[in-house]
Amino acid sequence: MLHVIKSIKERIALYVLLFTLCFTGLSVFVQFYIDYSQQQAQIQSQLLAKMRSSLVPLSEALQDRESREIDALLSNIRSFDFVDCVELFDKDGNSVAFKGDEEHSDLTFSFSLYHDERETGLVSIGIDKMAIRQSLYDHVLLVMALNIIKIVILVSALLWLVTRIVTNPLITLYDRASRINKKGSLTKVVFPSALLERGDEISHVAQAVTKLQQQARQALAEQKKVEHQLRVHQHQLECTIAERTEAISKQAELNSILAELTLSGINSKNATLSDSISSAIASLAILMDIDHVAVLECQDNTLTLAQVWPEVERREGEISVQRDQVMFLERHLISKSPLIVDDIDTLREFYEDYRYLRVQLLQDPNVRSFAAFPLSDGSESFGLLTVARRNNRLPWSKERLDILNRFATALSELFIHQKHLKTLSEMQEELLMLNAQLQVSAETDELTGLSNRRPFRRHLKAALAAQEQGEDVALFMLDIDYYKKFNDIYGHVQGDLALKYVAGALLDAFESHGHHVARIGGEEFAAIAVGIDQDEVVHMAQAAIDEVGALQIPHKASETGFISISIGAHLITSTSEPISRRQWQECADEALYAAKTQGRNRAVVSSR
Repeated sequence: MLHVIKSIKERIALYVLLFTLCFTGLSVFVQFYIDYSQQQAQIQSQLLAKMRSSLVPLSEALQDRESREIDALLSNIRSFDFVDCVELFDKDGNSVAFKGDEEHSDLTFSFSLYHDERETGLVSIGIDKMAIRQSLYDHVLLVMALNIIKIVILVSALLWLVTRIVTNPLITLYDRASRINKKGSLTKVVFPSALLERGDEISHVAQAVTKLQQQARQALAEQKKVEHQLRVHQHQLECTIAERTEAISKQAELNSILAELTLSGINSKNATLSDSISSAIASLAILMDIDHVAVLECQDNTLTLAQVWPEVERREGEISVQRDQVMFLERHLISKSPLIVDDIDTLREFYEDYRYLRVQLLQDPNVRSFAAFPLSDGSESFGLLTVARRNNRLPWSKERLDILNRFATALSELFIHQKHLKTLSEMQEELLMLNAQLQVSAETDELTGLSNRRPFRRHLKAALAAQEQGEDVALFMLDIDYYKKFNDIYGHVQGDLALKYVAGALLDAFESHGHHVARIGGEEFAAIAVGIDQDEVVHMAQAAIDEVGALQIPHKASETGFISISIGAHLITSTSEPISRRQWQECADEALYAAKTQGRNRAVVSSR
C-alpha cells in the first residue's frame, strides 16, 4: 500500500511537472510567435512610412537612369533597421541595382515605382529575420527562467499537500477496509471518527464502505431471490422466442413463396404463370393450415374461377357467379377491403348470400370460416382471393390476415405486371419504328442536310481505328470567312442560304470522293478522309476552296468580294503514334487558325 501511495504522489508530481512544462513552453512559443509577428508588422509599417519619402526620388532617378542618385537612395534604404538587402528592378523585371548581401533574404517587401502615373519599376527590400529573432531571444530566456522557478515551487508545495491531505488518510482507509472480508468472513470494521468526519471525498468513501458492510448480508438474500426470478424470466423468454421464431419462420416461408411467384411472373409466359400461381396457393394453404384457396377473376360483372386448391374434378372456369347476386361481396369489391367471416353461420339471416357463398361460390356445405381479399390495381377490383376452413371454425388472427393481405397484394401486382407487359409489348414495335426515324432526324443538320456532331464523332473514332490498322487519315476543319459580317450586311435569311450553298459545295468536294463531311456548329464544318496521302489532302482542300469560290456568292466584307472558306487539315500517317480525338481536333484547329492568320481563303495542312 505504501508503494501504491508513493506511486500516486510520483505520478501527480510527474503529471503536474509535464503539464506545467508543456504549458510554459507553449506560452513562451506563442508569446515569441506573437512578438515576432508584431515585430514584423511594426517593421513593415515603419518601412512603409520611411519608403513614402524615397519612392518618388527613386522613381525619378530610375526614369532618368541616374546611377549615383539610385545608389545613394538604395544605400539610405539599406541603412533602415533590419533591412538586409535592397534591389531595384526596371519595368521589364531586369535588375538595375543591388545593395546588401549576395544571398537574398527569405522575407521581402516590394514597392512599385510610378512616374507620371506609369509604372517604371519595382524596389524589393529584404528583411533579416535572424536579426529580428535575435532581438527577441534574451527576453524569451528571462521568461523561461522565471517560469521554471515557479514550476519548482508549485510542484514542491503540491507534493506536501498531497501527502498531508490525500495519501496519509488513504493508508488508514486501506488498512481498515482490508479487514472487512478477512479470511472469508464479513467482519464489522469501525473507522476512526476523524476519517468519517473529514467532510471530503475520502470520508465519503469510508462512510460508503461502512454501509457496504450492512448491505452485504442483504445482498446474499437478494441474490437467491433474483436467481429465482431470472429462472422464471428465462422460461418466459424461451417461450416468447419460440413463438417469435415460428412467426419469423412463417414470414420467411411466405417471403420465399412471394419471391418465387414474383420471379415466375417476371420470367414466365402465361401458361407457366398459371402453374406458378397454383403452386403458390398450395404452399400458402399448407403454411396457413387452410382447407380451401381460390382465385377468382372479375370480368363483365361476373366472378369466374381462375385457380383453386385443392384440385378437384371440376375444371377452372366452371364456377361463375354474378357480382350483384352476392351483395356482401360486392360491397367489399367496391371498397377494396377484405371480408372476414369467423363463422359462416352468422350469414344465415342473409339467406341468398349464404346460399350463393356455400353452394355456388365455394361448392362445399361444410365450410365454417371464410375470408376474401379483393385484387385491385388501386382504382378498381379485378379479382378476388378467397380462403376457407371446413368443419372447424378458424379465428382470423392479425398475423394470419397480414400474411393473406400480403399474398393478395403480390397476386394483384403480378396480374398488373402481366397486363403491363402485354401493353408494353404492343408499344415496343411502335417505339422501334419511331426510334429509327428519330435516329435519322437527330443525326442530320436541319438547315444544310449534312451530318451533325453525333455521327461526326463516330466517323472520327472509326478513322482513328483505321489509322491503327495502317491507313493514312486526315481531318479537315473548315470555316466560312467573315460569316458574322455577312449576316450583319445581308441578314440571317441570306446567311442561311449561304450555309446551304456552301454545304452543297463541300458535299461535291468530299462526299463525292467517298469522304465524310459534317456541320459541327454555326459556320464551322468538318470533313474526314481515310486512305489519303499528303498531296491528296492538299489537292482536296484546294478543291473545296475552289468549289465554294465558284459559287460566286457576293460578300462586301471579304477581300475577294465573294464568300470564301479557310481550311485547316491535319494528316496522320499509318506510321505515326496514335493520338486521341481531342488531340487530332486541336491539331486541325491550329492549322485552321494558321490559315486565318495568313489571310483566309486558303488551306494549311499539317501532319505527323
